[in-house]
Parts: sequence; C-alpha cells; structure tokens
Amino acid sequence: MWRNEETTPLAALLRRWRQDPAFRRRVAAWAWAPAREAQWAPIPEDLHPRWREALRQAGCSALYTHQAEAYRAARAGAHVALFTGTASGKTLAFLLPILQALCEDPQATALLVYPTKALAHDQLAVLRAWLSAMRLPAAALPYDGDTPGEARRFVRERGRLLLTNPDMLHLGILPQHPRWGTFLRHLRFVVIDEAHVYRGVFGSHMVNVLRRLRRLAAAYGASPQFLLASATVANGRELAEGLVEGPVHVIEEDGAPYGERHFILYRPPLLDAASGLRQSALTAAAGLIQTFLEHGIPVIAFARSRMAVERLLRMVRSAWAERGGDPEEVHGYRGGYLPEERRAIEKGLREGRIRAVIATNALELGVDIGTLEACVMVGYPGTIASVRQQAGRAGRRAPLSVALMVLTATPLDEYLAGHPEFLLRNPPEAARFDPDNLAILADHLRCAAFEWPLGPDEPFARTLDTGWVVDRLIADGEPLYRNPTDGRVYFAADRYPAQEVNLRTGTGDRVRIRLGAGKGGGIIGEVDRPSAPRLVHPGAVYLHEGAAYRIVSVDWEQGEAIAEPFEGDEVTEPIVEARWHLDAERSRRVEPWGICAWGEVTIVHQVVGYRRLRWPGGELLGWAEVETPEVILPTAAWWLTIELALVERLKEEGIHIGPLDYGPEWEAVRRQVRARDGYRCRVCGAPEPPGHAHDVHHLRPLRAFRDPAEAHALENLITVCRRCHRRLEQRLGTRSALSGLAHLLHGLAPIFLMSDPADLGLLVDPAGQETSGPTVLLYEDVPGGVGFAAHLWAVHRALLEAALEVVKRCPCERGCPACVGPPGEMPDLKGETRRLLECIFAL
Repeated sequence: MWRNEETTPLAALLRRWRQDPAFRRRVAAWAWAPAREAQWAPIPEDLHPRWREALRQAGCSALYTHQAEAYRAARAGAHVALFTGTASGKTLAFLLPILQALCEDPQATALLVYPTKALAHDQLAVLRAWLSAMRLPAAALPYDGDTPGEARRFVRERGRLLLTNPDMLHLGILPQHPRWGTFLRHLRFVVIDEAHVYRGVFGSHMVNVLRRLRRLAAAYGASPQFLLASATVANGRELAEGLVEGPVHVIEEDGAPYGERHFILYRPPLLDAASGLRQSALTAAAGLIQTFLEHGIPVIAFARSRMAVERLLRMVRSAWAERGGDPEEVHGYRGGYLPEERRAIEKGLREGRIRAVIATNALELGVDIGTLEACVMVGYPGTIASVRQQAGRAGRRAPLSVALMVLTATPLDEYLAGHPEFLLRNPPEAARFDPDNLAILADHLRCAAFEWPLGPDEPFARTLDTGWVVDRLIADGEPLYRNPTDGRVYFAADRYPAQEVNLRTGTGDRVRIRLGAGKGGGIIGEVDRPSAPRLVHPGAVYLHEGAAYRIVSVDWEQGEAIAEPFEGDEVTEPIVEARWHLDAERSRRVEPWGICAWGEVTIVHQVVGYRRLRWPGGELLGWAEVETPEVILPTAAWWLTIELALVERLKEEGIHIGPLDYGPEWEAVRRQVRARDGYRCRVCGAPEPPGHAHDVHHLRPLRAFRDPAEAHALENLITVCRRCHRRLEQRLGTRSALSGLAHLLHGLAPIFLMSDPADLGLLVDPAGQETSGPTVLLYEDVPGGVGFAAHLWAVHRALLEAALEVVKRCPCERGCPACVGPPGEMPDLKGETRRLLECIFAL
C-alpha cells in the first residue's frame, strides 16, 4: 500500500523547493505528470493451471492489457516486441508464453539475453521466484563471464532457461555450439531485453550475433520465436524488425499504472555573469544528493563517465561523513568494478543498506534496485530515451518521485536550458545501426564460418552480396577457404575468431589495473584498450570506488597497468594530439560559404602528456609528458570547410580562422629573440640542440592583434624549446572563431543523433591540408562508423542554426564552456564565432 504522497519526506521537500525563490531561479523547467490507473485484461483462459495458481498466490487476478496482448501474439507464433515504460511488467509479459511452453513441453528451452550481467542476475531472481511458485522443475541458470569454469558443464547439461549477455553468446555459446546441441535443438524462445540499447556499433554487432544464432539453431532443426522488450523509441517497429530481420508484432500501448512524477531541469547557480561561470555540475549534483540523504530519501545519480562517477562519489561520501553519516551508505557503480563488488552493491540497494548510488548508465537499465524515490542526472546523457530510462529508475514502487537533470557547461545543455520542450515533448529518438558495415560484417563472417561452413548462396548479409564480401576477404589474405566441390566456405586457421571481436568497443583487448607489481598484486579494475591511453597512462590518477591510485607503469603489449594507492588531492587530464587523412569522400554539398561533406577518414591520435589538476577545485598544478602508443582509427567523418573568400573577408575584419600570417619580418624577429635569450628556453633553460632552432612563442596570441608588428613586440615574445612550447599551447589553447564553431558543433551534434557525446571525436584543422580550407571535422569514434557522419551531413543546416542560437542566448560576454568554449587570451571569442556563423547564414 502506497503512503499518502502528501505526507512523505519527498512531498515536503518538493513543496519547500517550490516556495524557495533561490531554488526556483535555478530551475529551467519543472514538469509534472499525474498518477495513472492501470488498464486491466482478464487472465487468458488457456493459461496452464500452474501459472494460474502462481499468479493467484502473487495476488494477480488480472494482467495489464499489454501483457495479455503479448501472450496472445506469442501463442499465435509471432515474434513480439514490447515498447512500454519502465516498471511496466515487461518481464512477466515475456515469461507468460515461455513458462507456458515449458509446462507443455518438458524439453523446451529458452535463451534470455540481457545487455548487462547486472540485469541478468537481477532477472534470475525474478525468474526463479516464478518457477518456485509454479513448482515447475526447470533450471534457470546464468551463463556469463562470472560463471565458474567448474559450473559451466552443469549449466550446459541442465539449463532449460539460460540467462546470458550478448558478449557471452558471441564468445562462449555460438563458437562452442556442439556442447550446446541439445539446448539449441529444443530452443523455442529467445528474449532480447532492453532492446533499445542495441544501436550504433553495439546494435550492428548484435544483429550479426543474432544472424549467427539463427543459422545455428536452424542447423539443429529449431526456429525460435523472438520476444523483445524495450523502452519507447521513435522507430520501434524498425528496431525490432531490424534486430530479428523478420515481421514482428509490436505493442506500444502501456497498461501499467504510474505514480506522480516530477522532472526538473536544474541550472547550477551563476558565479560570474561576465564569464558565464557557473558552479560545476558535479558540485551542484553533490549538494542535491546530500539534500536527499538528509531527508531520508533514497536516491540514484547518473554521471556520463567513469571518472565523473568516481569524483562525485568522493564528494558525496566526504560531505556525508562530515555530517555524521555513514560513508558506506553511498556507493558507486560502473563498468570496471569486479563482479563481487557489483553483486554486493546490488544487494545493498535492494536491502536498503545503501541509500545513494552513483552510476554510469550501467544501472540505467531495468535492474530492480529497491525503492528509490529520486534521481539526479549530471548532464544530458545523450538521448531522450536514456533520460527516460534514468529518470525511471526512481519511483518504480513509489507513489511520488522526482528526477533532476543538472545542466552542465556545454553547448548541448545550454540548448536544452532554452528548449526544455526538446526533452519534455519530443518522442525518444530512432535507434540506428548498420549491421552490414563492412568491417563489422567481415568480423562476423569469420566467426560464422568457424562455427558452421557458409553455404555458397547463403544470404548472411542483407544489403551486401555475402559471396562478394567473402571473395574480397579471401583475396585480402583472410583465413577463409572455399571448397571448390560444393562452394562452402570454412575458417582455415588455428585460432578463435570470436575472441578478436569486441561487440561494444570494436576491439576485444582490455587493460587490467593491478595493485602493486608482481603476480601477487590483486586486480582492482580494467578498461578497454582504446580508452586505456587516456585513463591509465603512466602518472594518471585512477579512481575506483572513491579510492585514488597512481598508475606507476603500463605494459602495453601485455595489457597491464601497475597502480599504487595515492593520497594526494589531485586528478589528471590527458593531453591528446590528433591528425587525420581523407581516404574517400562519399557526398558533398557546395554552399556559398564553403563545403559540407562526409566520407571515410583515418584518425591518428596519441596521448602525449597530462595535466595535473587540484581536487576538487580544478586549478592547474602542472603538466607532464608521457609516451603512449598511437591509436589508428579508420572511420567515417562529417566536415565543413570554409571558403577562402570568406576567410579573407573575415581576416579584413580582424577575425582569423585560417593559418596565421606572421608577416615577412617574422624570421628576422625570431633570430633576434633567440639571440636575446641566449638560445635557451626561457621556461626550462634547455639550450638549442645542434642543428635545431628553438621556437619563439607569443605571450599574447597573434590572433589577438590586428597588426602583426604589434604582436611581434619583443616584450611579447620568448624563446621556448619544442617540449615547453607544446605545453604552453596546451595550457592556453589555440582559440579562434573556427575552434569556437567546432566546440559548438561537437557539443550540439548528439541532439541530432541517438548517440552519446563520447561517440563523436573532434578535429580542428585551420590549414585544411586535406580540404584546401579551414576545416572542422566530427568523426565517429568507432572503426568504420555506423552512419552518424552521413546523418550529420543530411542535417547540417539545422545543426548550424542551433549553434547560432546558443551563441546568441548565452549570457556570457567573451565565451564560456556553455557556448564557444573558454576564450583564453582571445578578447572576444564569442563575438568572432557569432560573426562567422552570421556570415555563413548571410551568404
């Protein structure tokens, strides 16, 4: 029985906030949704008596309308997809036909695929509870990376209901299918839970994994039905039928009841109007979490990165302990935690011992983590679907709940502050993927040939000719062999191709973080290989469950980083250098202001150093250089190139966006400055090495002057070695209207894509060596890309319009992170960027 929501601590807090003028000034929008009654349907007459009795014992005298519809459609033999809200009973909807089939057929099996191990283990408890209530002698067993080796044979032989994740299906089941022959032979149902997460690279891989599953099931004589459960998306039917590659019965009418819900867009208080500086989103979020803890309101918070989770966790734990609270009531939850840590946190949440959890999107999905009443989101998570999923973690079993999104100092969140209707009125985005991306498809064709020979006319791909792709792979030296007798294709190498394919990152490699040198040191976490140079380079401060560690060394070949406990009050931030090469232009549009295009590119980036920042203030403490391996990424990108005539027009107005013109006297000035400084670096004192001249650095950037002669005044110039020059450039930043435009476009692009901001990388190329003009390039941070670049090309005008609007409405004077980025030494970065955008729309 729900408490009267008028008397709960949360209701009292919401009333106080509404009456508090200071709080209301920070609210960009406050939306409210009333409670809703359930829509009921009778229990199906053909439901097995075991099911009827179990439902009666659970107090269920009827089903929600969408549950009843799903049961009828599944019993009719259709693939079924449910697109309903959080906590709407989707689990029972797909268990009804599955357990009904197990009652009728003692050999029937079902495979339940969850995107995370946490969700699979949570649902295992639910499933076993129903099996116990039905007194059904069928084993429901997990099979994932945490399953002990000695238990795996038992699972294969005894499991009728198998709970797993895409990674284990890909690595541990499909390549080992002879061991799973009995299970596959009787496979009746495949459940794909949280189907909306299968977008982009992950979704493209998932379609191919399901292709491999269907072909193996067919080889064993089975043709399973697919049951999908998902949060609402704009293209539900397209998503479901794209995953299954066949017709699907789609259900979108939600019959579940919901409690009263509040949603607040919260802007941290403004600290300095001229600079646009606001209190950091993490600090504001920590204060809100603290408020909920003080009022006894269970809360979940979401941050967009592992580092942000750990920083927020340290802030909240420290503040809660200072007020006499128990720090163990506050925990983090993210990828990289060890299995036993995750299980303990999930249990603590369900039992109420943990009152606040700070997570990445690892807890965004449908894990039942107790009666949470409040949700705090640090910034826009990238999609409307994710906003609704995260907000839905609160109020699952409560009559009243609230979700607050703390807006960050980014163009994207600044746009949302002015357009709350984007979140509140728009439907969730479409989920897009490209399973026939050539790089991804090739990976899975190798895996498929390893598992079962590819037939000569087998239509594995849908938009590409499978035979042509196979022939191309063979010609490129891939270990595939086509039998000349029957045309079947075999994998012809003594290795395990599935191990070379990571479904989520594009690489199967990971780097372990070990505490202390030697084999005796325990593993405290792990990161994927592409992220490792940024997160665990030598000297990096690595945060784990609120504790800090310093990375002492990294063996890149072995994939192992050595860490030691760190008690300092600092964090680190990587310094990354990048370059690009244009491989093939796919489409272009010529505009009066320049060129907009997309195509295939190669990105090369490398972590060359890191900044040391004081924690929690963020003041710069120093820099250090570091050596890490280059990361080479063949991918897709969208770019715009400014026409040289516009570059010259802006230059006449004192706005420089192309390569700088140092003037004809520059070489003479350089020689004079180097001689004055004794041919030594003014920063570190290093002398010039034989045959190599030091650089000369402008203390106030050349771009800040209209006349190069003024910029070249001797008091504005110092001699610096190449290393110190790079450090100075990294500290000050090379700012221009072009970089301001790039900051805007990179920040706003996720609004036009169903993507996380981290899915796109950014390069600013003033020289435009690949494009013959100053260029801004947004690239997909995954091998081969998944279609984002082409979509940005299609919507580029709307993206530029949004950029101009953000610049116009931002209250700062010179520039800030919420619009064009920090201005650095530029006197009017914001004004120059606005002028560039206005010129683009005037032409």
